[in-house]
Amino acid sequence: MKKYKKNRSSFSPPRPAFLILVLLLVLSGCEEKASKEATPSAPKPADVKPLEINLQETKLAAITGDYDKTANIFFSLSGRQAGYVAWKEGKQFVVVGDRPGASYDAVWTDTIAVSRDGQRIAYSGKREGKWYIVLDGKEGEPYENTGSIIFSPDGRLMSCEVKDKGSWFIVVYDGDKEVYRSQAYHDSFRPPVFSPDGGLLVYELGDRDKKRVVFFLDVAGRKLVKKRVYDDLGIAGKFSFSSDLSRIAYEAAKEGKFFLVLQDLLLNEERTISVPEMMQGTVLLSPNGKKIAYLESKAGEQFLAMSPWESPLERTEMGPYEAINVPVFSPDSMTVAFQALKQGKWLSVIGDREAAANYDGIDTPVFSPDGTKIAYPAMKKGRFFMIVSPVDRPDAVREGPVYDMAVTPVFSPDSRRVAYRARKGPMEKAKRFIVIADAEKGRRVKQGTPGDEIWPPVFSPDGRSVGYGAKIGHELWWKVQLLP
Repeated sequence: MKKYKKNRSSFSPPRPAFLILVLLLVLSGCEEKASKEATPSAPKPADVKPLEINLQETKLAAITGDYDKTANIFFSLSGRQAGYVAWKEGKQFVVVGDRPGASYDAVWTDTIAVSRDGQRIAYSGKREGKWYIVLDGKEGEPYENTGSIIFSPDGRLMSCEVKDKGSWFIVVYDGDKEVYRSQAYHDSFRPPVFSPDGGLLVYELGDRDKKRVVFFLDVAGRKLVKKRVYDDLGIAGKFSFSSDLSRIAYEAAKEGKFFLVLQDLLLNEERTISVPEMMQGTVLLSPNGKKIAYLESKAGEQFLAMSPWESPLERTEMGPYEAINVPVFSPDSMTVAFQALKQGKWLSVIGDREAAANYDGIDTPVFSPDGTKIAYPAMKKGRFFMIVSPVDRPDAVREGPVYDMAVTPVFSPDSRRVAYRARKGPMEKAKRFIVIADAEKGRRVKQGTPGDEIWPPVFSPDGRSVGYGAKIGHELWWKVQLLP
């Protein structure tokens, strides 16, 4: 079974070896190289409708008592679907709502994918040594192995890594049939990703001679518009798009050297910026595509480097720190935030300002939609709380109520509220719930009904309701909290 590192869905105190981006750039003596080969044109945006959230409390499923075991419960972001994996008589199957699917010897739970609107579900199941992609309840052809499964933003298409006859390739399905199959290679590397508009599918495969190939597929035309060959030097980053889809950045290696790849699809330009040393990690492109963020290491200390797109060698540095976590950009691209370890304590760095180094652990910060506030979970002496602060005054922190766990902050569309998950009591016996707080002071405004498990909150477009998945006893509910 092909394995990938999972994204963290729950909070744990940051550890330098785990949290640091392993993208290490030392840019002294770098060269910039322009490619003359044409790059693909910027795709025409797909018809991606705003997410329509279920605003009615709904029982989506009841886990019956005749299963040997259940696990891997999932909810759609829209709050209209819920499901889980069940075991019975030595077989596994996926149950959506109260409808069990076909039985398999194994279901690879990491591959369960749900479309954004919750209307489509895909996963892979193993029977008699072969793996099958199951899309909308329909079983596809058998493969030797399967990798990650993703839906396009509008949910019309599904893409998956698959292996057959000893080779890996990419397939794209429209629900009824396979509409694209890539050339086969010895291995697969970075999982496929749709551009935010669904117009491009970018993926990476590789040969036996330690080469990797990055492909750009025009989804509508089912035509490859670009490919690039690189060396396999352990790179495991992701492809970063600007929000207007005009620019893409990623890291690669060739002839034993590491470099950044910057592609402007509107101007039909590609540049490679050589770096003497670079390890695994991810280059981060700002939403407006005008800034690049990455980590660099000098003499065992970590720095965050920032470069303008137009002049990537003209960088500024923030640091040094003992460790740095993954950076994030504000929606307006004006500010970058990250966590850093300094003198054994974790702090938040927002823009060019540091908050007090006062915590045993903190998690990834989240910007408010208007870019004026930031929220992140923090831990001190084994207790957790949610912090909110103004972006321009990171030291003006407001600590929320203390819990045994607090995770996944989400701002309301108007930036006035922040919702997050929390629990009180030992993990085995604790009840979990949603907390809605004032985004200015961090004070609790409302607390949801406790459940055995709670899934991340989703605000309605008007910001007046918060929906979330909850397991209460043997039932799976979509719960809704109305805000004052």
